[in-house]
Amino acid sequence: LGRRARLSTMRDPVLTKARLGQSVVLSVIAGSMYIYNDELEYKVQNITGASFFMVLNQGILGMLSVLQVFPLDIPLFTREVGARRYTVLNYVLARQASELPGQIVFPGIFAIIIYLFVGMAPLDRDDGAYRFSMTILAVILTANVSVSMGYAVGALCPTPQIALAVGPTI
Repeated sequence: LGRRARLSTMRDPVLTKARLGQSVVLSVIAGSMYIYNDELEYKVQNITGASFFMVLNQGILGMLSVLQVFPLDIPLFTREVGARRYTVLNYVLARQASELPGQIVFPGIFAIIIYLFVGMAPLDRDDGAYRFSMTILAVILTANVSVSMGYAVGALCPTPQIALAVGPTI
């Protein structure tokens, strides 16, 4: 089950390249909107706006990426669980474990680029490395929570169209 989940995740190298390109392009665009400004008033506004954009972007993208695909897998999942080939817990753990590297790398790249563009906290400060790592961790955790929410919504909806209509409203 884990091998099948990894293969389905790694099978499409174009999708991996597209996700990398999406992370880089969106972070450069957002970073240029909130680019570093030394005046205190603009700096606070830029950091607040960029932080909001990072969390919102990763929250929506993570959920939508799951909602487009997961409802299509439910008939196969139901049939195989009904045949007692594996348990629901095994399926969830295998699926999450296979997608975890992508859910760490791509949001991490996205957050690093925006962080450096905006200049949220200089890395040469005493607490700069701590703030940097906590920002990256917050974005990565947001992306992973949104993927989990996508699985929950996708499991309740019979088609991807319904899931895409219901998902963003939650």
